[in-house]
Amino acid sequence: MLLIEFVSAIAGAQILVNTVGHIKSGLHLTDKHHGWVMAAVGIDASIAAFVAGSLDKTKTRRLSLIVGALVLAITISITNFVGYPVMLVLWLFAGLGQSLAEMPSETLIGENIPDNEQGKVYGSHFAFSHLWWAIAYPIAGFTGSHFPGKDFLYGGIISLALLGLAMVFMKRKS
Repeated sequence: MLLIEFVSAIAGAQILVNTVGHIKSGLHLTDKHHGWVMAAVGIDASIAAFVAGSLDKTKTRRLSLIVGALVLAITISITNFVGYPVMLVLWLFAGLGQSLAEMPSETLIGENIPDNEQGKVYGSHFAFSHLWWAIAYPIAGFTGSHFPGKDFLYGGIISLALLGLAMVFMKRKS
């Protein structure tokens, strides 16, 4: 669950940090275009957050976690190679993937941790998720400044590698 959160943080930081550079320098568009693609992420993330719990009712929510992280990683991986209209659609999928990758974690804590322990577990989960973002932002900055035009590709590769690692750990636990 925590590695899936790391996948989400790596991909999410790529979106937040490198989208503006891609819109302005890569696609030569304006702030208005940047606003629309960021709105696409937020809109679909919000919609997915409402339906995430009803999509995967399994005990582990493994399918939602994996599908969400996979959608997110693949979406950012191909973004450098598409035009603006396709990017809008991809960012809708990115929002969906982000919610599917993150929402089950909260549900799993609520369903599987005794009430008297939930505060500690939620606190630990919160701390780790923010640690992942603290690591992910510099990685996004590095890929954006050192690999312009391929920053999303490399962020996606990192995300996919972490997802593979998470799946190895999931397999060991089952």
